[in-house]
Amino acid sequence: QRERTGKLKMSDLAQHFHLPINAAAKELGICPTVLKKICRRNGMRRWPHRKVSDVITSSRWQHWF
Repeated sequence: QRERTGKLKMSDLAQHFHLPINAAAKELGICPTVLKKICRRNGMRRWPHRKVSDVITSSRWQHWF
């Protein structure tokens, strides 16, 4: 697992920002705690799922008005 996590880049993680952290960790084949550590090591304090989903939801609503 250390080899896989050492090779992960933020661009790899960014593809999973739309998912909850548990689902993203499962797809990446690592546990959520390790995913949090990788994020913190790269300057992210929180997993951005909620902010990303809010942006997606608000952009969908804007199309209706």
